[in-house]
Amino acid sequence: MPKLVFAFVTFVLSMHAYAQFETELSILVTGDVQGQLTTYDYLEDQPQDRRSLTQIATLIRHQRAKHDNSILVDVGDTVYGSPMMSWASEASFQGTEQHPSFKAMRQLNYDVLNVGSHDLNFGLDYYLSHSQKSNIPTISANLRYEGFNGHDGTTVTEPWRIIQKTVLDIAGQQQQLNIGVIGLLSPRTLAWNQHRINDRLEIDDIIATARQEIPKMTAAGADIIIALVHTGSSEPISTTRNIINQLTRVDGIDALAVGDQAYTFPRPLPNDALTLNPGKGTINGVPVVMPGRFGSHLGVINFRLIKRDGEWRIRDGSAYADPVMLSDRAVVPTIRIEQALRREHRGTRNYVNRPVGYTNQDIDSYLGLIQPSTAAQLINRVQTQFARHWLEQQNLDLPIISAASFIRFGSDTQPDNWVSIEHGLMTHRDIASLAPHESELILARVSGYQLKEWLECSASAYNQLDTQAYTPQSLINEDFDLALFDTFDGTKYRYDLHLPPRYASDCETLLSDSERVFMPDDFDFDNEYLVVSTALRWQRGLAQLGISDEQVIYRSALSNRELITQHLAGLEDGISLRSSQRDWFKAVPAFHQLEVAISSTS
Repeated sequence: MPKLVFAFVTFVLSMHAYAQFETELSILVTGDVQGQLTTYDYLEDQPQDRRSLTQIATLIRHQRAKHDNSILVDVGDTVYGSPMMSWASEASFQGTEQHPSFKAMRQLNYDVLNVGSHDLNFGLDYYLSHSQKSNIPTISANLRYEGFNGHDGTTVTEPWRIIQKTVLDIAGQQQQLNIGVIGLLSPRTLAWNQHRINDRLEIDDIIATARQEIPKMTAAGADIIIALVHTGSSEPISTTRNIINQLTRVDGIDALAVGDQAYTFPRPLPNDALTLNPGKGTINGVPVVMPGRFGSHLGVINFRLIKRDGEWRIRDGSAYADPVMLSDRAVVPTIRIEQALRREHRGTRNYVNRPVGYTNQDIDSYLGLIQPSTAAQLINRVQTQFARHWLEQQNLDLPIISAASFIRFGSDTQPDNWVSIEHGLMTHRDIASLAPHESELILARVSGYQLKEWLECSASAYNQLDTQAYTPQSLINEDFDLALFDTFDGTKYRYDLHLPPRYASDCETLLSDSERVFMPDDFDFDNEYLVVSTALRWQRGLAQLGISDEQVIYRSALSNRELITQHLAGLEDGISLRSSQRDWFKAVPAFHQLEVAISSTS
């Protein structure tokens, strides 16, 4: 009998030792919402359903209904970038009143927020005061106060956080899961916001910080580790030079949620490397999600986890970006959040309708892809004036080239997305229409050769014309990202469109021996030019052309919108615009007249 009892006990202990539990976990991700909270277009003063946090809130509700176990995180850029955010920066929030972004996020029960680059645009104190008032945990592992006497300063927020989550396994039993979440921010943020933070901060290298902090998180009991990363990269994501690709190789990181990106991921990519699996949403086998911008997508990372011998292991992981705009309809907004923001909505509408200046002529962008539009002319005038004033202060003499970017050209999916300002009083809404993405200006030394490459990138907005064709041909390359198209002022130039493009639609080299851009005879390629553009444009598509951050010599303290407003205030007789160049195209060598079409939805 004792033998039988002993055998029974041994059997029970063995069963306990090999007990196994399985569960699922979903990480729900937002990022770069930039204050696009509601389904309202304050530039057009009408409802819109293309993107908003209130629509993402509906997707969040659906995901939570599908998955018993989930957490909700944001990768950054919460308090800057929309008319409502501009209104909020001037508004007063008394007592328990919340900043509109944090007010909406509290309604959605976010678990943790990462600091984004634009979160410092109104200053560190502004961001911290509102985030702390919300009581939503905020993290950043490499953003810290400046050290002294050889010692590193403390991090501005918690570097990381372990969320102790009670989850249900597939048998319906409760299990304990410790989810580690680390925040990481691009060191370039420091250069872009130096004038606002007064040398108070330092931002450490992302990879070095991750390698330093991940073991600490594991030692503190993290069963699974998610990195919230706010950084752009000019390098293709499939290469080891890309910072996101590098992070997937850091031991201990189980998934990445990435912000400060112009695109979503997973998505089909040209020339996918073997390390990328867009169908599953992994890079080097690690789930990665990029949830787009302005509330366009909800990122979703799904895990299947097994607990064996008291330790959680990942059985499988995948990621995808859930869009607000479906093929046949848009996701409906969550009404209770829209209603909670009624005061903020009224305040923003009043703000954008406030007069700031006067124009003697209509300002629009209707033909802005075939000739300098009045919208681009005004932007270039303001930017050139800013650059000229800076040169005078520095007692320097450089030829000025202004690049106007992010003009609203309209599209098939957004037929009203034009600049269209009637002559008369101009308001904050009109300024935001001219500069849809609020950004500081940068001044950079650029060679004549580099400037020509920049123009070659813009030239890829056009299709190659067939000189033998007798049927109408489409002028505009629909695959080209018009955020990479610039209208230049300060020199004349011509595009020869019977030649193939030198660059692809993302400004990656396509045909290195093709040249579509022709400069005037007196243009000096060896000369150095002072190029003025927005900081936001500088971050996109220029590294591929051999233009680097090291060439930036100054960044404005005021934003493009503020400088346009200042310019208007200084004009006694209003705006009057006229371009020195009618269009940008060389005559195409053909023996008959070609028919070229440009679609217009105006």
